[in-house]
Amino acid sequence: MTSQISNRVIALLFSALLSVQSFMAQTSSMESLVGQSLSQLQNPTTESYVNCVAQLQRVEAMYPDSVLPKYQLALQSLVFVVQNPADPQASSMLKLAEQRIRSLESMPAVDASNLHTLQGFYYTAVIVQTPSLAPTCYRDALDHFEKALQLNPDNTLARNLQAQFMANMP
Repeated sequence: MTSQISNRVIALLFSALLSVQSFMAQTSSMESLVGQSLSQLQNPTTESYVNCVAQLQRVEAMYPDSVLPKYQLALQSLVFVVQNPADPQASSMLKLAEQRIRSLESMPAVDASNLHTLQGFYYTAVIVQTPSLAPTCYRDALDHFEKALQLNPDNTLARNLQAQFMANMP
């Protein structure tokens, strides 16, 4: 009887170990794919950002429950908008970023400081693309950056984006 129980426990532990190992392999593979996508931005051009975003969308489709592809997809889309506000693709990139930020809001694994950083950056991109919306979005951007830094004072991206925002926004 105890050998049957111990065999079941061993089988259960072995199954759990394989599941964890499989999860770790998927995570490592996903991180590798995200890294490959981002490596295109070593020479940032409009085309490289568009290609990077397209690759990140493919990674996101492969790993729909993962935070990293959604986060990077939103972040790189917003970088594109801020750097190329008049580009014909900027509006669709801004909408894409907004959608991914909304989906990240409902994910329990997302880091709240990083989420607020993205939200502040989103409002920054809105202002850069449509300056007439500055009075509406200015406070939202600042509030999100401040919240991100309250949650994690070591959030370098939030600190840098907040500093850029305050230096460049009227």
